[in-house]
Amino acid sequence: MKAGEKGFTLIELMVTLAVAIVVLAVGIPAFSLFSARDSSAATVNALVMALQLARGEALVGRQTITVCGCTVKDCGSGTKCGAGASWANGWMVTADPSGSTPPLRVFSALRGEMTLAVVGADPLAFDHLGMPPLTGSPGTRQGSTVTVTAYTSKAHQTCARITDVVVSVVGQVRSEVKTCP
Repeated sequence: MKAGEKGFTLIELMVTLAVAIVVLAVGIPAFSLFSARDSSAATVNALVMALQLARGEALVGRQTITVCGCTVKDCGSGTKCGAGASWANGWMVTADPSGSTPPLRVFSALRGEMTLAVVGADPLAFDHLGMPPLTGSPGTRQGSTVTVTAYTSKAHQTCARITDVVVSVVGQVRSEVKTCP
């Protein structure tokens, strides 16, 4: 550069651009992992809140309260528990699974790249004692596990976080983070 001229040389601009590209190449994949884990944590917290609300309402109202997937996306009007219900559409806390009365609380559909799978009783319910209802001929209680898996891509290729939300046979709700395979 000649004396008195101001500005950047072409070499300086190219070096700056190369450094920016390297920083972005490293940062973007880390951000997608962070975003997937954050979405998973929000979904798990909403699910735990729904289950704790249902248990509390069952105890206070001395009635059976159900948490179930919805038949309509974001649990819109006319949604109910039962055939065709999907947890991916969202879930609701209700005293009337048939849908003839409005639900107590509605939770929106899954956001981001997640799956939700229920093992055990589906829909989940709490009786007047705050426990899963008695089932079977000897009258036993069955706990349930809801597994929320978050991925970093739409193709569900890279697991970001797996969290189990467990409802014990006495109605206790807890979450457990697991490692991805």
